[in-house]
Amino acid sequence: MTMALLLFLATAVALPLLLNEFGEWAPWLAVRIVRWTARRLGSRTDADRYTEEWEGNLNEVPGKLAKLAVAIGIMAYAPRLRGSLRWSRARRLESRASIPSPLTGAFVGREAELEAIVKHLRRRFRSRRGAVRVSVLAGMGGIGKTTLAAACATKLASSFPEGVLWLSPAERADLAPVLTLLGLAKVDIPQSQTEQMSLLWRHTAGRRVLVILDGAGEGREENQGLGRLRLMEARCSVLVTTRDTRFLQADSRWWKVVPVRQMTRRESFELLRAQGLAELGHSDLNLVSARLGDLPLALVLGAAWMRACKMPVSEYIKRFDQAYEALESQPRTPDTARPAWDTTPIVGPTWEISLASLKKHDPAALALLQLCSCTDGSPLQRRQLAYDDALPLPPELKAIVNVPAAYQQMLRSIAHHSLAEVNYADESIHLHRLLRLVVADRMSKTERSLFEETVFRMGTSGDALGG
Repeated sequence: MTMALLLFLATAVALPLLLNEFGEWAPWLAVRIVRWTARRLGSRTDADRYTEEWEGNLNEVPGKLAKLAVAIGIMAYAPRLRGSLRWSRARRLESRASIPSPLTGAFVGREAELEAIVKHLRRRFRSRRGAVRVSVLAGMGGIGKTTLAAACATKLASSFPEGVLWLSPAERADLAPVLTLLGLAKVDIPQSQTEQMSLLWRHTAGRRVLVILDGAGEGREENQGLGRLRLMEARCSVLVTTRDTRFLQADSRWWKVVPVRQMTRRESFELLRAQGLAELGHSDLNLVSARLGDLPLALVLGAAWMRACKMPVSEYIKRFDQAYEALESQPRTPDTARPAWDTTPIVGPTWEISLASLKKHDPAALALLQLCSCTDGSPLQRRQLAYDDALPLPPELKAIVNVPAAYQQMLRSIAHHSLAEVNYADESIHLHRLLRLVVADRMSKTERSLFEETVFRMGTSGDALGG
């Protein structure tokens, strides 16, 4: 009799009360479940978006226990959604990464530096402030820091499934397009670069994304200070290339500075052979390597010229020496003295030879390079010049910009001599910073005024080299 009474009380009284109480709690629990699930999607922007969407869906579900069932279903589906969102973010970042592709065979040697950076960036650790891995490639201009960083990004691709974000000085000047790709609304993006950098670090915190700051300390960053990079706020993996490490807080235990060493003579030989000079003998390879200081950028430029013109080594060295003497004979004041990390005296003459040839045989190509040297370093596309007769362009360049075939031929001429990075798909051209310096030094005041006026009318940021 007692057992029957207990069974009656449990089924007729306690169970309905429990179900009723649980039913009252079910909607509250469902909301907590979807919020918890949204926070694990890997992005604050995605979390806010899906929290609002899922809570709206719950409000439309009739009943109380049904809401809980829907919330549990969302939680079960979340891992697939998280993977899809990660893939989507990675594709968006890849479209923006613009990782410089090293010239075929241009990356030789540097195994120790590559291994040190890769090992450091793959290392996982935890701290109260979150995972922070900042690696720094330091070395003089033209020594191959950007090429080495590109090799690191390629080798680490599998370790960063959410993508690689490559930011040059020009791209860091306005991070609005990057922040938009990360999911921020344009109205929420501040104008200040310092605030934009803080926002970037906040929205990459804890994510498996590699941010590469190429050329830190150049242009406006060099002239106005590097505090705007706010590296100590970073909570993701960061790779920095720089010529000058004075801005680095090297005492931070999470930072690793890897000096990019000078190439050995054997590596210089390998680089020249990879650039199409395999037929040269040991003595010629040694002469070119020694005269160009085993500097990768100068070696690539010299090889491109000798290969294109089929010029013997002796003739090239003669022209190089003439250009070198002309460059060094220019008067220098304390204000224009070169810092220790500037390699313009080596790479400058290699460019001078090619620029002199363009002046004689392809003045339109030279004019395009001069125009690029007056911008802030961003790639310059044909569409920015075409179909605007009001732009004050030199006649030889104005006659070509509206003829796609002729413009493409001009780009091929520039690329043939390794004078710039050319993208034939969007017809853009991007100059190395040192080449911009060399081209700017060769221009007269009249020429510079003309091209600065053109840049102003295009609405493009002006030259960042001089501040």
